[in-house]
Amino acid sequence: MSTCCDVASGRLFLGYRHCVMFLGLCGLAICYIMRISPAITIISMVDNKEYRSANITGNNSGSAKKFDWTPLEQNTILSSFFYSYFLMQLPAGWVTQHIGGKWTFATGVSFCGLIAIVLPRLVELGGFTAFLLLRISQGLFQGMCYPSIHRLTGYWYPPREYSLLSGIMHSGAFVRYGAHLFLDLPGSSSHAYLHYTDAVPVSDTRVVDYQFLSNVIKISWPHVHSANLTLRLILPYLVNFYPYPQGYIVGTVLALVCSGYLIDANQLGGWPLPFYVSGILAFIWLPAWSILITEVPGSHPWISPEEVQYIEGSLRDIHPPRPRAIPWRRLAASGQVWLIMVCYVLDGWSNYTLLVCVPQFIHDVLGVPISENGVLSALPYMMALIFMYLLTAIDGFILRRGWISMPNARKLWSGLSAFGKSILLLTIAYLDASHKTAIIILLVLNVMLSSATLLGFNLADLDLAPAYAGFLFSVFNACSTFSGIVAPLVVGVFTSNYPAPTAWRNVFVLASAISCLCGILFVLFGRQAPLSWTRLEHTQRRRISNSDVLRSVESDQSTTDVHARLLEGSS
Repeated sequence: MSTCCDVASGRLFLGYRHCVMFLGLCGLAICYIMRISPAITIISMVDNKEYRSANITGNNSGSAKKFDWTPLEQNTILSSFFYSYFLMQLPAGWVTQHIGGKWTFATGVSFCGLIAIVLPRLVELGGFTAFLLLRISQGLFQGMCYPSIHRLTGYWYPPREYSLLSGIMHSGAFVRYGAHLFLDLPGSSSHAYLHYTDAVPVSDTRVVDYQFLSNVIKISWPHVHSANLTLRLILPYLVNFYPYPQGYIVGTVLALVCSGYLIDANQLGGWPLPFYVSGILAFIWLPAWSILITEVPGSHPWISPEEVQYIEGSLRDIHPPRPRAIPWRRLAASGQVWLIMVCYVLDGWSNYTLLVCVPQFIHDVLGVPISENGVLSALPYMMALIFMYLLTAIDGFILRRGWISMPNARKLWSGLSAFGKSILLLTIAYLDASHKTAIIILLVLNVMLSSATLLGFNLADLDLAPAYAGFLFSVFNACSTFSGIVAPLVVGVFTSNYPAPTAWRNVFVLASAISCLCGILFVLFGRQAPLSWTRLEHTQRRRISNSDVLRSVESDQSTTDVHARLLEGSS
């Protein structure tokens, strides 16, 4: 593969690292297609009209077997993916370290694809139990994909290009504003915990390049300790809204849009087709990944020496991390840590309700045909991506102008998201099917406002304890995933025991109340500042680091004196 190289600047504009980016994007998109598509396909799999509204006009006929699953059983299936995904958050890092990023990622994607291919037939034979176990299995394998792809990219992406390449890989689109946005995080100006440079918006979020030559914290990309630790350490501002990570917007939108049209085509039984297609895509992707990708650049058979030198040279000064024990007691005793954990659970409730359950609402209450359902379900997430660009620009602008402090900005965006969603959900609850257009618009606005949390308490792990941001992020993400397990089950209870309009009214009222509670707790009690003991740790480490630097300088000076004496003696 030819490469374009600017020797003067040391940058190669095209190389095999971009192949890693592209195939990583494809693999992650396929994962999200398999994760999200059941929210659409399950509508066509069920043929129990007792649980449907009388105004449905879609045609769900097909040759594949239909099932008389109750709404509770349907939502149990939808939430089951997150059971094993939740449990794999920590073990996945260990697996990645022992197998390597390339083959761990390939294993996760390919086994998910294999399960998707055999799923329709096994579900026809085993019914509810088979579907439940197969979705749990897919969650297990997808739990390995996060740490593996980030371990791999840690070997392949030069620090100066990480925000660009990772942003494209996570979103399929790259938007870079001309003006750099000021990011007042610890280390950016008045703090010295971490050093960030080049804070710019990439796709749905601002991500920042690490300047890893820090005397305070030494971080090595290839060292992955949990499913999200390296993800969060490398990209401190990476979107962590896990109900629909906008970084994976490609897979989410494709799953929602294409599933509806594939089912409506009524080929191969209708509802099995999205599973077959996603599984086949995984096995089309696998040979390309296996042949074109290696664990490290130096072992690639076709990469140019210039690109190897460019990548490895830029990573040469990245040192392995010093072992650092997690301060369990101090973190557990922090009221702010517990507050953010609660906020993640509360915020995740409405988010998972919308992602997993709204396709069913659009079908059962609004009576939208299955093909249009996917488009309408995907529309909010496409608009949220655009809205995130706008919010990122506004946030950077008001911070640069000094119109608002960073803690107040966190509360502003968190409050806008929580209270805005609460009002919109409550409004949706009391609109009937005759206001279809208004409901769709409100759903779009709701998901758009959800993006604002990315500028709010979603950054608490960096604000409270930057040195332990990776660990805290894993904990917070687990709390959010917990909502992904429980929220669909609660929706199933409502829809199983009440007529469709009443049931969904209860669902939206509950989500509205929970979202409002989230906003109240964070706005009143949130404190986005480093914990006191982290400041002390930083001061101690800085003294040690400065001592190391002085000893190094003294050693260099003494070595210079010795060489000078030897030269004098030889003359």
